[in-house]
Amino acid sequence: MRCVSGPSLILAVPGSGKTTAIVARVGYMMYCCNISSSNILTLTYTRAAAKEMLTRFCDKFEFSQKKMNRQGLKAPAFSTIHSLCYAFIRDVAKRKGISLPTLRPNSEMFLRKAYIEVLGGNPSEMELRTVAQRLTQLKNSMDGTASGVEEMSEIGFRIDMGALDHKYEEIKRRENIMDFDDLLITAARYMDEYADMLTLLQQQYKYINVDEAQDTSRLQHSIIQKIATRYGWWVMKTRVYTGSVRRIQSRCYPLMLPTPERVFFIWRITTAQLLK
Repeated sequence: MRCVSGPSLILAVPGSGKTTAIVARVGYMMYCCNISSSNILTLTYTRAAAKEMLTRFCDKFEFSQKKMNRQGLKAPAFSTIHSLCYAFIRDVAKRKGISLPTLRPNSEMFLRKAYIEVLGGNPSEMELRTVAQRLTQLKNSMDGTASGVEEMSEIGFRIDMGALDHKYEEIKRRENIMDFDDLLITAARYMDEYADMLTLLQQQYKYINVDEAQDTSRLQHSIIQKIATRYGWWVMKTRVYTGSVRRIQSRCYPLMLPTPERVFFIWRITTAQLLK
């Protein structure tokens, strides 16, 4: 909790208090280290979890709206990576004059339309969920787009995922929409294309906490890495040797809190190797 001068990794079993450690660490940074709340970012997996963490922080440190107004403070950011990326690309679009597609979190109807046009027949819920997970898997693993026919063991037949992916992307362009995977890809691309905007984000969030780090995909991990990196330097280095952590000096100070050997969302290409 008190290690704020370099990257850290907490490895602990479920229910051991890792999330509580984050909440306490945020308070320690603010009240003991005089770090501005606006420089602290805490990422977690769901909006419900982010809201709960903010509530726990406010309750523990008596951080009310009245107190914030009186002391000129703002609450530290507790967010999902999708919310962070959405705010970032909207800011980029506003400053750079870019027109963004409409975010459609539930794009099932468009994938269903692509399935019907390419493969014929109305897919079952299982079939649609299987191909959706496969497309998400490809994007989050940063392995590129689908290509060719693939064996779908979950539904018992082969599907031309290359053609399906192509048609799905075509429909999204025509309808001017993007899904959650596109949101992450766009944020990562904007971070590469607009260095000035990335710098603003880096300067704002100098201290990053990542809850449930074992559930971040390769794409999500790369986005966190970009924020935690200044001017192309790799700074989020941690190595785990029998439970110990080697800390490497950096310009940004991330804290990763995974549950050891518990990677829940395998279809998102989450892997413990990303934490090494």
